[in-house]
Amino acid sequence: MIGDLHAWLFDQLASDAVLIADLGDPPRIFDRPPRRRALPAVYIGRIEASDWSTDDERGKAVSVVIHAYARGPGRTGVDRIATRIQDILTDAVPATAQSTRIVLATPVTASTAYEREQAAFHATVRLRFLCAHTGT
Repeated sequence: MIGDLHAWLFDQLASDAVLIADLGDPPRIFDRPPRRRALPAVYIGRIEASDWSTDDERGKAVSVVIHAYARGPGRTGVDRIATRIQDILTDAVPATAQSTRIVLATPVTASTAYEREQAAFHATVRLRFLCAHTGT
């Protein structure tokens, strides 16, 4: 389930024209923090799952943390990217990813801060996904 959701997250983010316009070409979407020179960028961070099964089907409540980095004189660029990430993922649900049915996507928290090491603004977006196994 987590692998299916992870692949779906990448696909959704990488195929959004508005987000790609903000990130540049090629789009910088990663599984790890971006190198200093690769900004603006997005990376999918921690993914945690807990049981959300019912008597009828197996399921997981999945918490996903997505990070965005952008340089600029203020938070505007990184805020726009973070908002777009939330919109892309919540608007695409319900969806099916391989053998996982993504039932619900809910933004939980969003924050921004200046990261001195990156010389960039950093946004953290936390979302909660409810996923069910389709049995295929």
